Amino acid sequence: MSPGAIVGVELRRIMLDLVTPFRTSFGEQTSRDVLLVAVTVDHDGAVTKGWGECVALSDPHYSPEFVDGAQLVLAEHLVPLARAAPLTAETFRDRVASVKGHQMAKAALEMALLDAELRHAERSFGEWLGVARTTVPSGVSVGIFDETERLLAEVADYVAAGYARIKLKIQPGWDLEQVAAVRSLVGADAALQVDANTAYTRDDIGHLCALDEFDLLLIEQPLAEDDLLGHVQLAQASRTPVCSTSRSTRCGSRSMPSSWAPAASSTSSRVASAATWRRGASTTPAPHARWPCGAVEWWRRESVVPPTSRSPRSLVSLCRATSAAPIGSGSATSSSIRS
Repeated sequence: MSPGAIVGVELRRIMLDLVTPFRTSFGEQTSRDVLLVAVTVDHDGAVTKGWGECVALSDPHYSPEFVDGAQLVLAEHLVPLARAAPLTAETFRDRVASVKGHQMAKAALEMALLDAELRHAERSFGEWLGVARTTVPSGVSVGIFDETERLLAEVADYVAAGYARIKLKIQPGWDLEQVAAVRSLVGADAALQVDANTAYTRDDIGHLCALDEFDLLLIEQPLAEDDLLGHVQLAQASRTPVCSTSRSTRCGSRSMPSSWAPAASSTSSRVASAATWRRGASTTPAPHARWPCGAVEWWRRESVVPPTSRSPRSLVSLCRATSAAPIGSGSATSSSIRS
């Protein structure tokens, strides 16, 4: 695709209340502080606007990046670099390579560029990725509750709604009993996994091995994200596949023993751009390759599923729904960076 010149950038903050609180081992979330990025791109006189979303949370508890920091990095570093000369989404990473880290902020701007490019070319995101189907089975992440009965009620509702995979958040004191109850509820053949969000230590390896009896797809990020050796030890001791989440994969596979083939779970907005994923996916050997694939997780016991993503139009609809709020009102704020 031919390079385009960025002629306008808008950073928009929107506060969205969650339908229900979402509780994990590192806290409870009741709302989302969303940072949206809009870019206006000129392709030889044809002007198109694209949207991207930064997935950083309000506080740096889940990841080093947080939404205030992402907005600053975008405004003061990434946007000026991107506007320096015409570019494409494919060349964006090289353009901003001098900025170390800040993958979520980079992905937000790149996705806005890609959205503008695809709209200009009248192509869908799925077509650009090369997907082979229009739908895939969807899973859901279920948080921590005060009572097991409430958990079971939530899971039952999700199963009735047609979700094909259940991911349970766990922590010490909320694990074996709850997983056993959910496995009994959904049946032996249902796809079930757990996510600890780094709530355990190497001292808990024996306890975590007790999850083997529930035939889980995997256990996600049980130990500290930088404790690669601990995850290796758990993987060697347990029959349940150990899943390493996005941030720890940045340490590189060269740090891991060749005998350990962990699963990896990540989204393109956390560790790599969509363009980076697309370039890598074309050369990825199956089935043990682990690539970020936007809300789809690949495991040792699962065949590769083509990645899909929601349409960028959903972001546009969200912006239109909130655009009536005055700037600075608290529900939506916006800042523009113009040429």
